[in-house]
Amino acid sequence: MKNSLLFKLNLLLGCVFLLAQKQVIAQCTFSGLNVAYCTNDSINVLTGDPEGGIFSGPGIEGNTFNPAIAGPGIHTITYDIPLLDDGQKFMIQTGNPFGSSDNVETMHDAFGFGEWALTSISDAVVGTIFNSATSFVYLEGSDTSAQEFYEFYQTNQSIIENWVVEGGRLLVNAAPNEGNEMELGFGGVTLNYTISDYSLTHTWDVTVLDPAFPALLGPISPTSAVMSGEYYSHAIVEGGDCTPIAIETGNPLKVVLAEKCWGLGRVMFGGMTAVNWHSPDTAASNWRSNLYIYLNNNPCEIIDIDCSTSQNVEVFMAPTILLTSTESEICSGESVVLTSTGADVYSFNETEITNGLPYFPPSSGISTFIVTGIDTISGCQNTDTVNVMVIAGPMITITASDSILCIGSELILTGSGAVSYVWDMGIVDGIAFIPENIDSTVYTVIGTDSIGCTNSASFTLDLIDCEAIGVPSAFSPNGDGNNDVLLVKGLGFKAMHFVVYNRYGEVVFESWDQNYGWNGNFKSTPLNPAVYTWTLQYDLLNGASGLQKGNTTLIR
Repeated sequence: MKNSLLFKLNLLLGCVFLLAQKQVIAQCTFSGLNVAYCTNDSINVLTGDPEGGIFSGPGIEGNTFNPAIAGPGIHTITYDIPLLDDGQKFMIQTGNPFGSSDNVETMHDAFGFGEWALTSISDAVVGTIFNSATSFVYLEGSDTSAQEFYEFYQTNQSIIENWVVEGGRLLVNAAPNEGNEMELGFGGVTLNYTISDYSLTHTWDVTVLDPAFPALLGPISPTSAVMSGEYYSHAIVEGGDCTPIAIETGNPLKVVLAEKCWGLGRVMFGGMTAVNWHSPDTAASNWRSNLYIYLNNNPCEIIDIDCSTSQNVEVFMAPTILLTSTESEICSGESVVLTSTGADVYSFNETEITNGLPYFPPSSGISTFIVTGIDTISGCQNTDTVNVMVIAGPMITITASDSILCIGSELILTGSGAVSYVWDMGIVDGIAFIPENIDSTVYTVIGTDSIGCTNSASFTLDLIDCEAIGVPSAFSPNGDGNNDVLLVKGLGFKAMHFVVYNRYGEVVFESWDQNYGWNGNFKSTPLNPAVYTWTLQYDLLNGASGLQKGNTTLIR
């Protein structure tokens, strides 16, 4: 009867202890959610206050809101902070320490079969285990797997510490048979051990310091405040201002189990071996199970209300924009009509484009046209893109049989750079014809390539009367600027030889250039007025040639 009353009294004291730790939160809030979205808007990150809560509602993925997943409509997004003692439980091992599964059995005794999950360090998914849905984790790293445990712990230490800060409860226990000393963080906690001199860190007999410690009182009994083992512990806990729970009997400097608050959560450190090494057998096993229950049920600060808040958000469907082009390929200089549908107002990346009207791309190559369509009611917008290949026309060149031609002579004009050619004035490409006009004439050809693109080129031809040849019958070299030089007249000369004679048959002037005439001098001396004879021999551009003779009077 006494023991029963004592047990009830201790439970009552434990409840008072828990009530003293409760933290009442007046309200919780969250930020990062806009009032309205379009379905194609970016994903938003949401932030809860206090931290550690869970977002729910359409479009929620973790702590983000995705309008595309939520879809059109008015949605309610909720942020809840669940009671911290109502979460998932995990045990992470490097293997069964010392070949024993007794630690697994103690987890079954504490939480029941199917109510917790066992995983190895190599398979542990850190993000799945250490999150707000998990309340308790037992991280075991004993025997010859201690180094593997320590590497895992160091790699993920910041994640583990942050999880405890937000309310998680953690038991870190290792009874190593390799290496020495582990720095466990949490403000400088060290697991100190040596495998060279067991007397320094190994412990046979232990005592729980507080006979009213909740794990000694249940809920599973019997338990014992004095236990032993070979060895009960392989390491001692040092540093970090922890509160000792169990020590080597009679030696408070060798702490084998300690705890501390860390943020909202609680963490316990130990160097205990597997419970099959401990006695009394049943009491030691119950003690271990009660430690799990104690940790799971006792965060350092308990959120005592159902903290929940909600916000409404409206998601509008973004318009589906379709941009079409009358052609996917055009020739340079041609137009294309771009037409966009699906919205109320449109703007193009080329400001000169008007929806549904012809547009002339300014350059050849691939032109990318982007339209932005806006729904004027919701303000949502979307884009579409179309590419048009603008092909440069062929480079046309012209080859002519002559650039200066006598009237009546044949001319051949030939285009190159395209596949087919159309000339003006009825000319046929590469076929001889006879020009008609006595003037500078421009001939134009349009060339078309194999894909139908065109370009043009022009050729200018001088057509002359090659037969109007002769020498004036008189000239007056008196310096008045009028008829001072005797020149050969005519067009179309290919070559000429002009010779002037006096009455004695002596050559007084000779020229092979139509532009070089006689000024009436002989050996730099002006000759007297008289009649002079001349001869003109010539070859014309049209192939004709001849010899002319005549007289010219020199007048002073």
